[in-house]
Amino acid sequence: MSAATPEAIDQQQKEREIKLLEERLEEYFVPKNVAIIGPSGVGKSSFINSIIASFSSKCWRERTKVGFTAGEGGQGTCHLIKTTKDEYLDTERQKEYPYPTLIDMNGFENQSTEDIKELLRYILFGLIPHEHKLKDALKIYTDGGLKGMREEYFMNQETLKVDCLIFVSSTTSVLPENLMDAVVQVAQKEERVIPLFGVLTQKDKVHDEETYMTKKKDFCSKLGLPENRFLLCTNYCDDYDKEKGQSRWNQVYPALDVPNLSFMRQVCDIGIKVLQNDATLHKSPSIPSQSQQNRQSAANPLPPRDPPPPIDNSVLNVLAFAFKGLVIAVLLYWILTPPFDGQQMVDACAQFEHKSQTLNFSIPGIKNLCERVGDVTQRQLMTPLMCFVVVIIGMDFVMPQIIRMLHRLGI
Repeated sequence: MSAATPEAIDQQQKEREIKLLEERLEEYFVPKNVAIIGPSGVGKSSFINSIIASFSSKCWRERTKVGFTAGEGGQGTCHLIKTTKDEYLDTERQKEYPYPTLIDMNGFENQSTEDIKELLRYILFGLIPHEHKLKDALKIYTDGGLKGMREEYFMNQETLKVDCLIFVSSTTSVLPENLMDAVVQVAQKEERVIPLFGVLTQKDKVHDEETYMTKKKDFCSKLGLPENRFLLCTNYCDDYDKEKGQSRWNQVYPALDVPNLSFMRQVCDIGIKVLQNDATLHKSPSIPSQSQQNRQSAANPLPPRDPPPPIDNSVLNVLAFAFKGLVIAVLLYWILTPPFDGQQMVDACAQFEHKSQTLNFSIPGIKNLCERVGDVTQRQLMTPLMCFVVVIIGMDFVMPQIIRMLHRLGI
């Protein structure tokens, strides 16, 4: 019996990794929003396409544009792009699992300016919509400062709230320390702490092990990464096609997929989660720096004012719960108090039962009616009970909006 080929062994390992990943995904129901960030030229888009190919059993497909060239200011016409499992998975069986939603944060360069940090905040809190041009958001900040950003984006639903962030760089490029610093400042040192992961691409270009280990150490140190949150990988690319003498358009490469799948299993681990996940940018507005205040003053020449006092969220929450409790109490009193006609029937039947037992007589029609008095009362209670359910569910949707509106008004 012939020994299995290396390709067959790689395929077996890939199938095993997919099974382990799906076992991990079974632990929760909502897909994680996984954002990927990195400067242009490090293989970030290729990495996203490679991750998607790792989930596939057919062939590599271009889901994210590769070969982007930044325009003026390093931002070009980049958009914030999300790709859901329904867009990239091959089979209906896989779609039953909560595979992650991948968010391509394309267009960031090696900068750590206040506008970049503010844009990062809005993205990580999910306030920048799908397919929105990032340069437009930066222009809003430049023209209107924090006030302009808040007026433009604060009413957006936090549908793309980021659950974890993957920072991508390359073994062949200088580490983007400024952008790394901005990511750490916003993702790790504010109220909502987002788990960070790191990827160095172009493993096939590593020829000097000592130089690589130094770069890896610096990369992990600056992002605060433990070993289990780091990946060294080779992306699906033209160079790898030439090395294999094949085309990724016709197949997948299990040898590349296995480390990617193992890494994504860690990314999707339910135990690695956001701290203070319920925090919102509305409740935790960032404090403007002096340069921000100068830009705001230039864009809005108004006399300086003292900042408003901090909002006591606890008071609003207590008032909201108190109001909700009052409504529930009123509705329960209405439901539990029998209707007038129903109460008369209950009293009459009680008197009839007492008289019939005392005088030893029975009237079949009245006896049957009294036996069904519970059904009559229950039917009368259905309308207030349905109203109760509708009001409680409606309040769960309305109250957060009311509290958010009060926050915006500074009440």
